[in-house]
Amino acid sequence: MITTEKALQIILENISILKPKDVPISDSLGLIVAEDVSSEENIPPFDNSAMDGFAVRSKDTIGTSPKNPATLLLRGEALIAGDTPKVKVKEKTAVGIMTGAPIPSGADTVIPVEFCKKLEDRVIVYTHYPANMNIRKAGEDIRRGDKVLERNALIYPADIGVLASLGMEKIKVFSKPIIAILCTGDELVDIKTPLSPGKIRSSNTYSLSAQVKEVGAIPLEYGIIRDNTEEIKEKITDALEKADLIITSGGVSMGEYDLVRNIVTEIGAELKFWKIAQRPGMPMAFWVFEKKPIFGLPGNPVSVMVCFENYIRPSIFKMMNKKFQPRQIIKAKMAHPVKNKKGRVHYLRVIVYKERDELWAKTTGDQGSGILRSMAKANGLLTILAENNFIERGEDVEIRMLKPILTTPIPISIENF
Repeated sequence: MITTEKALQIILENISILKPKDVPISDSLGLIVAEDVSSEENIPPFDNSAMDGFAVRSKDTIGTSPKNPATLLLRGEALIAGDTPKVKVKEKTAVGIMTGAPIPSGADTVIPVEFCKKLEDRVIVYTHYPANMNIRKAGEDIRRGDKVLERNALIYPADIGVLASLGMEKIKVFSKPIIAILCTGDELVDIKTPLSPGKIRSSNTYSLSAQVKEVGAIPLEYGIIRDNTEEIKEKITDALEKADLIITSGGVSMGEYDLVRNIVTEIGAELKFWKIAQRPGMPMAFWVFEKKPIFGLPGNPVSVMVCFENYIRPSIFKMMNKKFQPRQIIKAKMAHPVKNKKGRVHYLRVIVYKERDELWAKTTGDQGSGILRSMAKANGLLTILAENNFIERGEDVEIRMLKPILTTPIPISIENF
């Protein structure tokens, strides 16, 4: 049995960053850029008007004011966005122009429409604007050759807009890993199946799939797999071909029907460790098969979720070449005493709430590894170290937050725990 710290160290040492690949820019949000991206063109590609008004020569309006306006001859039709100018602005002339329309040749400024009065073939201008006012210059946003995204940058929505403006359909990224989820057990039935004696509904596929999606990866669900050697071997072999990381739940303890541990080893995967000094999740196993990680999780639903949080979540971040985003750690006071059995790290599901400007924490009831509601009600995990066996009421503790802090009155369902 190894420590939690050693387990995470071994796992991350055996996790490889996925090979980059091209993806459509619409699928790149939240991914990491695999190579520098430079512009091959100017944005905007041409000088255009920043507002509705009249394109003129600045020197033709010098000295104008409401009491001393300038009268300019209108040339051609007003320009709108998407037009190609067909006339040239000459001395004492003007062209009507809308926001985004190209600046016609000869013009060097735009007088806003509110400072002008249009007549049939002329425009009266009541103010002067210097050259280059109200004009968005070609390359003002991005110049040809500019680096718009650097390798290892995280892609945000605005970045996708920039890529689209450059006409890029795809971008090379460290892509989302495919995570195979295999849940074993003869006692399991699908959520649509009526329960019969000795059967339970399989929740692990759904909770694991949700955790995979939350971290930004792609779940590949294999559904329920019976406690049958050939079926388990077939599904794991298939998952190794299709997925980047494999998660099994169930079948890693020491019972007669705990088949997964032996089968994974028999197909050639190297067992890196089995059993961690923790609860829940002590009988977790970890293998590597041709650089692909395989996590053998226990079958109990809380064990599954805690093991994912502690070990698989950081692994997926590394596979995507993303900087790990640890959960927020807050300090709170324990609202009641807590006992712990020395020798193992214990992860307690707690609810953190605010009372009289102080943060307090209470457990969410029975902490059995099969009580999934204890996880659903929790907004944080309290880690009790292996050498600690007791926490006093009022003692300061550190909580890893999974959800927001509760600021409303404590629900009756937990207030007595």
